[in-house]
Amino acid sequence: MSLAQCQAFMGFLRAGNHFGESDLQRILKQYGRMDRRMGQLSSFYGLLSPELIPKVLEYQTRESAKRFGECAIGLNLMTDQQVERMLRIQNDDLFQFSQSAVLVKLSSMDAMLRHLSTFRQTHEKIALELPKSEDEQKEKIIKVKRILKSINAIAPLPSTAAKAFSMMNDPDVNIDELGKVLAMDPSFVGILLKMVNSAFYGLRSRISNVKNALVVVGLTKLRSILLAAAVMEKFKNVPASFAVRFWEHSVLTAEWTKELGHYFRMREADELFVAGILHNVGELLAQQHFRPEQTAIDKLVEGGHDRLDAEREHLGGTHADLGSYLLNLWQLPAEIVQSTLLHHHDLPVVLGTPNIKKDVILVHLGVALANVNPDLDDYSYREDLTRTMDRYRQLPFDGIGTLNVDLLYERVSASVSSIQEMFQQR
Repeated sequence: MSLAQCQAFMGFLRAGNHFGESDLQRILKQYGRMDRRMGQLSSFYGLLSPELIPKVLEYQTRESAKRFGECAIGLNLMTDQQVERMLRIQNDDLFQFSQSAVLVKLSSMDAMLRHLSTFRQTHEKIALELPKSEDEQKEKIIKVKRILKSINAIAPLPSTAAKAFSMMNDPDVNIDELGKVLAMDPSFVGILLKMVNSAFYGLRSRISNVKNALVVVGLTKLRSILLAAAVMEKFKNVPASFAVRFWEHSVLTAEWTKELGHYFRMREADELFVAGILHNVGELLAQQHFRPEQTAIDKLVEGGHDRLDAEREHLGGTHADLGSYLLNLWQLPAEIVQSTLLHHHDLPVVLGTPNIKKDVILVHLGVALANVNPDLDDYSYREDLTRTMDRYRQLPFDGIGTLNVDLLYERVSASVSSIQEMFQQR
């Protein structure tokens, strides 16, 4: 927002006693976090479902001369009028500021529009912020397209996983034939047998062959195991120290999300594990395939910069953007793509976005719980879990008001250790 506009509108709101100073600072903070890219805005205003953003970006890599809005029109996902509306909102700083006041629940949109209308009638000559030059915009678009085209090239899954997923798409898949395909990959066989023989299943006798393991886990859980194994295989060249931290956090997030799904009696709650474990896959992409950019990002973060801002500067988007783009290429379900795309968005933005799946909200909560500092003593750790949970009590789930996160933590911690063994770097 231009400094003149910001100061004038805040002064107007302050003078009219519409907001106190602390409230204005909350609004300003939320405004600074607003993602004003065309795809994100279109999603927030209900004109484009979030999982379709990567599809438009994929199309844009082939139509290099077109902007995001033109590509959305070309795919018949948005109309000319909708794109024009988003362009107006994108460039309207004061409207975005007003929307931020609504998001932090300090005002209604109707009230903010009245304030905005009155302000504009009396402040017509406020200087507008100059838009970025055409060269700057083109340079940013070129960077984004270069990164996305690179992901297109490295996207294919390992051959065993790709073949197995293709077979599992057939409702009449032959388990014997599937077992033969999977048995050709020793690394996957090792993970599968570890899981089946772990305390997770509690079997009395040991399973030693792929066919019997498939019977035990079933096709639904097999997808989860296969996908995790494929990701491990595809990104096995990331720095070892990073890999340990990554998988610890991913498994913890996945377990929290799955247990929340069971608590709220979600259908296919176990599949939430996949959404949880893949939510940060964009970090693996950056660590393995964009090392110069990642090194520059790390230096900025060490200097005190926000990591997501640093990623936008050097990668053209965040690791969440990159991850959702990759998962779209893998043709994963909408809820997994959405969860990956939105897990860093502020909760009010996620809750205010139309067309999102409930899985997305649970992954968002799972990430927050997994982010609680593990170095705290047990008492402080549980206290922090409760405080984190309390920020999510307004979620639209039956029973969330009485959810005892302490008891849920007992179930999560009981299974994480054994599961982590299956996801350690080989």
